[in-house]
Amino acid sequence: MLVLVVSPPVSADEPLRSPSPQQARSPDGGVIVVSEPSDGTHVLESATRRELWSMPGWFRWLFVSNDGQCVATGYDGRNLVPQGYEDTLVLVTFWQRGEKVGEVRVKDIYSGEAKPVRTTSHYHWGTIKGFSDSGNLIVERSDGEILKFSACGAE
Repeated sequence: MLVLVVSPPVSADEPLRSPSPQQARSPDGGVIVVSEPSDGTHVLESATRRELWSMPGWFRWLFVSNDGQCVATGYDGRNLVPQGYEDTLVLVTFWQRGEKVGEVRVKDIYSGEAKPVRTTSHYHWGTIKGFSDSGNLIVERSDGEILKFSACGAE
């Protein structure tokens, strides 16, 4: 089971929304992550709203694992990267209990002949689908290829 983020992917030439509270649920619904522009990011038990951990910063695109130990945050431009992007551009950052533990860059998603799809003003690299029940982060490239990234001890 995958949980999708509430806000839809960005379309070309559409400006990003102003920072506002963002929330995502774990695949099993037992944990939520809330990111507030003025209050940082908090991982909570869904049933009790008890805080498990927090970290500074606001994130537009975020996901949380079933155990609540791992959060993935996506590139602030969401599924669009600028023309002239570098293959070292970070698209996903993994956090474990508030500490950065990994990154996924354009070059980790695209290698060889495969490239993001050009739009009017950007490149569409793909989308983050969410965490799987086993704790892997599922990413779908713009060409439809599905990738799994292990983070925070996922098998």
